[in-house]
Amino acid sequence: MSTLESDSGPGAPVDLPSDDFMRPYVRMAYSVLHLSMLTLGIQICLCFYSLLTYRACSRERRRQRKPFLIVSFIILTLFTLSHVMDSWLFAEWIINSPLSYAEYVAGDIENPHWVELVGTITNILNNLVADALLIYRSYAIWKNHRLRAVLVGIPSVLFLASVGCGVGEIVKSRDPDAIDLYIHLSSAWQALSVLVTVFVTTSVSYRLIKEQRRLVDLLGRKFTGKYLGASAILIESALPFTLLGIATVIISSITVRKGVRATMSEANARSIVDSLWYCSSALCPQFIIFRVATGQSYDWEDSNPARQTLSQLRFAPPETKGDVTRTPTTESTSESSAC
Repeated sequence: MSTLESDSGPGAPVDLPSDDFMRPYVRMAYSVLHLSMLTLGIQICLCFYSLLTYRACSRERRRQRKPFLIVSFIILTLFTLSHVMDSWLFAEWIINSPLSYAEYVAGDIENPHWVELVGTITNILNNLVADALLIYRSYAIWKNHRLRAVLVGIPSVLFLASVGCGVGEIVKSRDPDAIDLYIHLSSAWQALSVLVTVFVTTSVSYRLIKEQRRLVDLLGRKFTGKYLGASAILIESALPFTLLGIATVIISSITVRKGVRATMSEANARSIVDSLWYCSSALCPQFIIFRVATGQSYDWEDSNPARQTLSQLRFAPPETKGDVTRTPTTESTSESSAC
């Protein structure tokens, strides 16, 4: 939302734009609402499919995957709350408010609506949970490496700094006299969160690509593609989340630098990119958890990855038909069970 404030100081009249000027903003908010609905639907499918798979697993597998499933439903709950708040706020704008679009937006800046505050809190918490999950996956992937402390410690420090900025943003969002501090805290939180994902994505991608090349020489691409293929690397490293985060920081820095001189098109572009980033902060972790829950994620707990992959190959027993005995081949190999 672009900031509308007077250059004459607090209490001075604000020149409100016309409803026609604000109409593109309402169209943007309507589009973002549908994007959020689509993201929510995908998450519901992933969460409950993961739950069904979890219930069919052995007790040992359940113990290993239970924390991931809990995180999955936490992300779903936070995103659902955020979507409900956005829908409520949009209804206030369009249906319940007797004011024009511009008057409602100006009043909302001076007196932030509690619904918007709840939405801000859930968005920040959702991002923090996503960042924490990525750091944990980085820890699991680099667990037996001598550089683990550095590769996990740096994003962890950035994560703690982003927590501080996020808390400050929430506190200052209720103070209309601290709008400048609120904007800077929001920008700092976004930048720190993106730095976490950039660092983790880079380190995880490098580790996965290196492991892929090593196992291809041992097993061939046919048996490593499921666990270390291009799609696996794309999902496990949360690359879409990182790229959208970088775009968010760039556009946010442009609009923050321009301040009230930012055009409506620039403000709308920032809102759309922000929304895509928030949606990816929910979807990318959900896809990682889905891979873990369905047994498609590479298991880094085994000290010998080649043995771990070979142990997952299952061969059909010989079949006898008349006097001819068919011997098992690699073509009869079935995919390893998720449980």
